Amino acid sequence: MRVTLVVVLSVMTVADMCGMAVAGSMDSPGAPSGGSGMHTMSQLYDYLNSGTDSSIPGGFQEPSGTPGSTMKTLEEVYRDIKAKFGECDVTAFNVESGKKFFCTRSGIWGVQTGTLVVPPTPTPTITPTITPTITPTMSGGEWVLVPANPTIGTTTDFYVMKYEAKTGDGSGAGQKADSRAADSPWVNIKQYDGTTISAVKACENIGTGYHLCTVKEAQTINRNVEQVASNWANGTVGSTVASGGGLKRGNISLNDSASYSHGSADYGSGRDVKAKLVLSNTQEIWDWSGNVWEWIYGDGTDGQIGTTGGVTWDTGGWYEWNRTSSPNLSEERSVLGPSVTSWTSSQGIGQYSGGSSNNNNAFIRGRNWGGEADAGCYCLALDDAPSVTNPGIGFRCCR
Repeated sequence: MRVTLVVVLSVMTVADMCGMAVAGSMDSPGAPSGGSGMHTMSQLYDYLNSGTDSSIPGGFQEPSGTPGSTMKTLEEVYRDIKAKFGECDVTAFNVESGKKFFCTRSGIWGVQTGTLVVPPTPTPTITPTITPTITPTMSGGEWVLVPANPTIGTTTDFYVMKYEAKTGDGSGAGQKADSRAADSPWVNIKQYDGTTISAVKACENIGTGYHLCTVKEAQTINRNVEQVASNWANGTVGSTVASGGGLKRGNISLNDSASYSHGSADYGSGRDVKAKLVLSNTQEIWDWSGNVWEWIYGDGTDGQIGTTGGVTWDTGGWYEWNRTSSPNLSEERSVLGPSVTSWTSSQGIGQYSGGSSNNNNAFIRGRNWGGEADAGCYCLALDDAPSVTNPGIGFRCCR
């Protein structure tokens, strides 16, 4: 029996090696009456080659006719399918993590799981359409844009001279103010005079819309620069001069972290940067806290103090801005003082001097080169009448 089995298997092997050219069809030459009970070679080929699905014709029955011609040989199936599989070059690194796929590459044949980590689709950033700010053509030298502060009362952005006013074109009552680094500041000029040149008139002479900076504009600048860290000598808002910080105050006859001494009004390029303050929009303004006093325009007649900001301004001084005993500077501080109640000249912000019977006087702010510790952007004096001229008092225009 064992010999017979070996002979039978040997014959079958030889027949297979001789190829299918002499083989009969593995299928019935026609559809069996009850089915073959298996897929045909052609169906297997179509499924592997093109993915065409098919169904089994029914339970197996003996064919009713003799074998016919071959439909697909094993060599054709092997050759064509191998060629298709050979085109596949995907590996687990190319398929999303967790996804199943069938790999036909040698050594990793079969069902595989992808390992590719697909980053999440980023949420598209919608860039808003920004209408560019049109910078008007400015006369009178160099200007910087100051962001509005509606809390203080400046409801729109405005411009201020980058440098303290210098003498410009014209002469007499028609002379114009000009903002430039070169030349010493324009001093010995009145705040207001109805007939001769004054700070008020010199600004107006530049053109329509130009004017001596007002109390609200000055305070808008003050409150802006005090919150910019780079304006503090050690980069810390609220730091003290004694600790190596303080709000920069420039040329005031002291040499410390926030100040320097020049001995007279300073000007020109390449100067000590302690004279420079930066606004929140990165615009630069020079000598805002020292160098020369600057007239500003109040709410009283012709820009006098009056009751600017609804305040009856206290007399006397010098006082620190945190003072609450007589005189109590709480009301004045809201108009031209610092935003932090506890800040004093220790932070380099300046002090307050109310003068005497000041309603008919005019505001000057910032201090001159001899100011020392009372100087700073919040330094304020109410001692002088609008008609005063002094080699330490200048001005600055706004628009």
